[in-house]
Amino acid sequence: MEITCVMALIRFEDGWITVSRNPATPQEATVRFRAADVTASRYRSGGSWRNGHLQFSVPKALVTREGRSERVLRDEHRVDFGKDRNADAAQLLAAVEQARG
Repeated sequence: MEITCVMALIRFEDGWITVSRNPATPQEATVRFRAADVTASRYRSGGSWRNGHLQFSVPKALVTREGRSERVLRDEHRVDFGKDRNADAAQLLAAVEQARG
């Protein structure tokens, strides 16, 4: 399951969540963590005047950093999306919550 936005991508498969910022660019930064390690999640649906977002809280020690850029991201476990992705984001969140058990 995957949500692709202009500057980010979030993917959930086999119990792992991957969040990529600026995919396929020199500034690419990617983090991976297990759904079981998520301590909290936050979802806000997008509307006509604002983007929605999907955000996960994970202890830093349990996160794997990948990509071409090692820079620290302010909200590295958050992806913003437009209202056209509301259903996809809600479905991804439901799958993660189910995997968390």
